[in-house]
Amino acid sequence: SSDSDLTIGEIHMSNGHWYFWSGKLDDISIWDEAITDAEITALYNSGTPIDVSSNSGNYTSSANLQAYWNFNEGTGSILTDQTSNGNDGTIYGATWSTDVPSGGTNPPMITITSPNGGEEWELGSTNEITWTSSYVSGNVKIELYQNGSAYQIIEGSTDNDGSYSWTIPSSYDEGSNYKVRVSSVSDGSVYDESDNTFTLSSTTQETITVTSPNGGETWELGSTHNITWSSSGLLAASRPPGGNTGPVPRQDYFPNRKSQPQRINNQRTNQHSREKTSNRTGSQTSSGNVKIELYKDGSAYQTIVESTDDNGSYGWTIPPSYEEGNDYSVKISSVSSLTCM
Repeated sequence: SSDSDLTIGEIHMSNGHWYFWSGKLDDISIWDEAITDAEITALYNSGTPIDVSSNSGNYTSSANLQAYWNFNEGTGSILTDQTSNGNDGTIYGATWSTDVPSGGTNPPMITITSPNGGEEWELGSTNEITWTSSYVSGNVKIELYQNGSAYQIIEGSTDNDGSYSWTIPSSYDEGSNYKVRVSSVSDGSVYDESDNTFTLSSTTQETITVTSPNGGETWELGSTHNITWSSSGLLAASRPPGGNTGPVPRQDYFPNRKSQPQRINNQRTNQHSREKTSNRTGSQTSSGNVKIELYKDGSAYQTIVESTDDNGSYGWTIPPSYEEGNDYSVKISSVSSLTCM
């Protein structure tokens, strides 16, 4: 610390020259530590002088305020320190003025508070866009930006009340590169954007439930039966011609339901050789295709069909060469999954 005098509005250079401020001074305050950007914004937007009497104001570093001169005296050469620290000042070589430019100290301002970066909002959900403003007249416009370019107008004109309830259209693109802009309808140059990007995502989950065979059935080798299931949220998949050129990915983030063991009886033959046989090939490119597999004693036995339409039913002719047994189950999985089990 130092007891040296502090001079504001002039500087004494080492070459002996004095340089004086040419202009007007008003409302000067000094802290003994740097205040944050948020505190500066809060003070600026408050539209009122620093509240020294309660030593609080609109910021958290109020206890660090060492001196505050509000220049309200209007006459004389003494500036009274509004804090209790007694750092009164003396005016030299200046005169009082009431010529303060109208609106010069209170420009319009908008500050977005949410989303302001890092949020993840689900497509189809409803969220609050919030902001603060000062000296902004009339309504505001709300826009969605993606990668720095205008993407959609959320609301062309809405009350400047600091909050807007936004139901995000499910058709919007997923991405982590979005920002919101709030601007004055009457003056588009007055606006603010999210400080950082936020994410729009879809958390729709794929589900499949086998309904038949689901345990206890006895199906004869060589006979034809319908394998049935219910599903939701399956995504489109594109498979190469032939359907067998490469591994088929399977979901591990939705329930891959296996049916309970069922009996397959062979009343015609005792052959035990395995073969991949199906009476359908399935579509090669479709929306929400599924793969159907046969399991025996908990282990994969045969692929019934690599890819078929997710229409809830598949006609399966059981090859006569399959082994008899009462430990079979059917597994149905999504072809579109990008995560392997």
